[in-house]
Amino acid sequence: MNLLSVGHNYRHILLLVMASAMAISFPAWADTDEALNIRLAVLKFGTVNWELNVIKHYKLDEQAGLVLDVVGLANKDATSIALNAGDVDMIVTDWIWTSRQRHSGADFTFVPYSEAAGSVMVHPDSGINRLEDLRGKTIGVAGSPIDKSWLLLRAYSLKMFGEDLATIAKPAYAAPPLLNEKFKQREFDAVLNYWNYTARLRASNMTELIKVQDLLPGLGVPGRLPLIGYVFSESWAQKNLVAVTAFFKASADAR
Repeated sequence: MNLLSVGHNYRHILLLVMASAMAISFPAWADTDEALNIRLAVLKFGTVNWELNVIKHYKLDEQAGLVLDVVGLANKDATSIALNAGDVDMIVTDWIWTSRQRHSGADFTFVPYSEAAGSVMVHPDSGINRLEDLRGKTIGVAGSPIDKSWLLLRAYSLKMFGEDLATIAKPAYAAPPLLNEKFKQREFDAVLNYWNYTARLRASNMTELIKVQDLLPGLGVPGRLPLIGYVFSESWAQKNLVAVTAFFKASADAR
């Protein structure tokens, strides 16, 4: 992916979402005696678990006639592999991954879930006041080299000062809990983590350098962007319309 095409890809994926929503055309909810099943893979430490816990606690899935099997996995790559392999029906991931898959011929659809995104955090005495100050510094990145926040940050650095942050800094990739721990131990000069983990760092008096959402205007993306969503195959959804409708009814009720 050309990192400078992020804004274009966002507009493209929005069109895909709208088109797929019209194509799927979920029917109005109706009671059914048939057991409806969805197998959903999520990160064990992802914030979507809060919504899923509400669904389970109040039995919103059962009320919708749905058997929801939530599979917690260790990293985002594992969830995408599970979806591509057909081991699960649905995952929670970002629109950049979905756009790349669509571009490669997959029929995945993205239904927005959350605008929440992380931040780049630094130590208050680090002397790091702007992204350019990360030159030669170590930065911990949640997830993998293709994490959506990291790709957006790289695109932003390329556009703003003509250099790729992955080249001028020293990125290291790890799970969010480990990143926070290593950052507090000063093994990293900066960390790009998910919003619920950056909130913990702010509570520990760490300094927020820049929010991921604040990168978007500089990339030509107006307004706030739902970065994360539920992703599934359109062809699977066409065959399981009632189950998909039941799931999103439970999701809406949980909010």
